[in-house]
Amino acid sequence: MQINIFRLLCAFFLWLAGTLQAQAQMQLLAEKTLKRQVNSLIVAGDRHLLNDNLDSARYYFLQAEALSRKNNFKYGLVLFTSYYIHVLNREGKYDEALKLNLRSIELCKEMKDSASLAIAYNNAGHEYGRKGALDSCATYYLKAIHIAEAIDSLTFVRRYTNNLAFVFLELGDAKKGLHYATLSHKLSVQLQDSFGVASSLVNIASAEKHLKQYEKSIQHNLQVIAYGKALKDPSYELDAYLILGEVAIDQKNYNSASAYFRKGAQILKTYSDPDYAFRFDWGMARVHFLLGSPQLANTYLEKGLKLAQSIGARAELRQMYHLGAEIKEELRQPYQALDFRKKYEALNDSLQSAEHKRNIHKMEMEYQTSQKEKAIAQQQLTIANTSLELQKKNNLIYLSVFALVVLLFLIVLLYQFYRNRQKAAAEKLLALQQVQEIEVLQALMQGEEKERTRIAKDLHDGVAGMLAAVKMHVGSLSLQDERVLQNIGYQQAVTLLDEASYEVRKTAHNLMPEMLMQHGLDEALRRYCLNISNEKTLVVQYDSWGEIKRYKDSFELSVYRIVQELINNIIKHSKADKAIVQLSYQHNVLSGTVEDNGIGFSHQEKGDGLGLSSLKSRVKAINGTLEVEAEVGSGVSAYLEFETSGLEVEAYELS
Repeated sequence: MQINIFRLLCAFFLWLAGTLQAQAQMQLLAEKTLKRQVNSLIVAGDRHLLNDNLDSARYYFLQAEALSRKNNFKYGLVLFTSYYIHVLNREGKYDEALKLNLRSIELCKEMKDSASLAIAYNNAGHEYGRKGALDSCATYYLKAIHIAEAIDSLTFVRRYTNNLAFVFLELGDAKKGLHYATLSHKLSVQLQDSFGVASSLVNIASAEKHLKQYEKSIQHNLQVIAYGKALKDPSYELDAYLILGEVAIDQKNYNSASAYFRKGAQILKTYSDPDYAFRFDWGMARVHFLLGSPQLANTYLEKGLKLAQSIGARAELRQMYHLGAEIKEELRQPYQALDFRKKYEALNDSLQSAEHKRNIHKMEMEYQTSQKEKAIAQQQLTIANTSLELQKKNNLIYLSVFALVVLLFLIVLLYQFYRNRQKAAAEKLLALQQVQEIEVLQALMQGEEKERTRIAKDLHDGVAGMLAAVKMHVGSLSLQDERVLQNIGYQQAVTLLDEASYEVRKTAHNLMPEMLMQHGLDEALRRYCLNISNEKTLVVQYDSWGEIKRYKDSFELSVYRIVQELINNIIKHSKADKAIVQLSYQHNVLSGTVEDNGIGFSHQEKGDGLGLSSLKSRVKAINGTLEVEAEVGSGVSAYLEFETSGLEVEAYELS
């Protein structure tokens, strides 16, 4: 009878442990699948947003929200918010965007995700800035900066410092605005962040305009326009044309100002943004008023007023009412001028009153918070005293239960030990085989990289040197006889030598990626995608999220080669004209996505033609997983995940 009870207890605990383990594995798999589905919807929405298809972008973003909300996936809701607010802002729905951001902040706090919380604070600052609430805008930017400094993210510090510069410019403190914008610019150059350089230059040019440093402002605005075209982001060009127009007005070059504002308006025909639209209308109204055309100025003013009122741009409305009063007086419409003057004064008083209310609300919140903290502390003290009394009364019961648990635990351990001995030999053999397979694969990969390095050095030091010598000797012929320069054959030979040298260097660099060793995986993949991208054949877009850290050389090189091979497959087989490469990092997991819009392939084709089995083996050798989704006519999506625990290194440790 005792033996039967012992067996039943052992069987029960084994069943319970197995059930819990299976549930944990199923939950982890479900979370990975959910994350991949949400990311795919976000990527699809972002693609439409970049192409100005706001309705399509909204559809995919809302699908991601619905899926995340249904599964209580907080990370997905935060990710949805950070993208969907761009749609709302493009439509002038600033209140709705702010409401979403504030909700996202609370989710980030619940998740204890500092990086996402910093982003949410920064986005909230944006929305307050659009509404003209500069005190709240600065408060949230400062919160974002504090978190960015705490997590040592130079990228975030650069971005949020530039945002703080914008606040000071709006407050009329051009010197502080220039100071913070310059700090952001230095960090952007250090990080080799082109978008950061362009954004900081916008604020630098604006500060210089306010400080009457017009020549510097003009030069920096021209640089911003060049960056906007290179980065294919029209918002930078719009910012530059607005500032250039204001500089021209300050210099009383009203025709030049009108030309700048018209260029901006031309861009807005293909890049819809209400925030920029009414600013250009206001600029044109000012120009025509100063040129002595109040009737035409009134036309632009009415158009801009209607748009500004629809999106609630209160700070800008105050300026437009002031200008409107002057235009109506010039048109000899005293009643309308008086009406604009009253609206200006009422809005001005309202904004000042709103500021007082915000400060009072802030103090009230601080007081309520202190009171709540005091009450919580008192409750915790009461609970602690009650727990202590209960503990004293029930010590004997706890000790008895503990002894019983220890006994049962020992029984389970003995049974497990007996059972594991039977399985040990088979598991050890299987593990040894797996280790040997991985070691062989790693050795092959290392051998391939050594051979690539050797070939790269031979090309760089041998063939490239010989080509340089040949070019030198061929060039010396022109010194002996200048008529050689006129010979078409000689010119073609020099051109072919230059092209051969360039191809040899390019091949050497592809075989031995120096950018990867110097700047890490994120920057190396960004440069690689930029180099192979071609508008006429294949445009490769690269994006990254999170703080992509530095890892061991062998790991970074393996991931780089795997992504390189996936892109080569797209080039060779997909017939695609667009591809997206994404890299993200969260909670010691490095994730990657490579997608194209090509012809795809069927599941029967998947195994052999594209070498996916070999790729999966290489991914598995560095503790990763590879999943490929494809259908004929719908492109191919490859998802990569790597566990990076123990692989992170400091930058100075890299060879």
